[in-house]
Amino acid sequence: MSSDQCVVCWEEGDLLCSSCKSCRYCSKRCQKNDWKSHKLLCKAISTQSERPSSFHVRAIYFPQDRPTPELVWISCLGIPSFEEVKGIVREGTPGNVDIQRVYWNYRLMKPALQHIEFHFRDLFLRDGSRPTKSLYETVAKHGQARCDWRGPLLVFGVSRSDLYTDATLADFRAVIDYSLGYGQSHSGL
Repeated sequence: MSSDQCVVCWEEGDLLCSSCKSCRYCSKRCQKNDWKSHKLLCKAISTQSERPSSFHVRAIYFPQDRPTPELVWISCLGIPSFEEVKGIVREGTPGNVDIQRVYWNYRLMKPALQHIEFHFRDLFLRDGSRPTKSLYETVAKHGQARCDWRGPLLVFGVSRSDLYTDATLADFRAVIDYSLGYGQSHSGL
């Protein structure tokens, strides 16, 4: 996403969140609409512990059994550390970690300007994983989720040049938009 775009409607946005400084809005209306979920991580992003090393990126962690997402540091030497991701996502379950990169905003029906990448259990529909409470409670503030995520999720920001970047609250909003619009058809890819 361009740094001057509103995270809600993607119009030019001059209002910067004064706390986290990771989201822009075009109007108070869009900011108020986003605040329902934004407030869950706004303070966390501005008070997150110091980056452990220059090889770490911020990811958004959606716990399976807790109501609120969290921010975590994951070591990333080109790609996120498989061992760290596996430790969070699998939590002792069988199977492996799967990845899904999102290139499209289904709610706005436009190509995403910054990509997000989900890391999740590959057997989440068969291994007894429960619905991802933190994701569903977050998305419910804006509507009903159209996806069926279960188990813990990690979400990374990915630049257009395929570099992993710190996940921001603009990426957080992209997760919400994806969940609200999942499965809608689109053209233009």
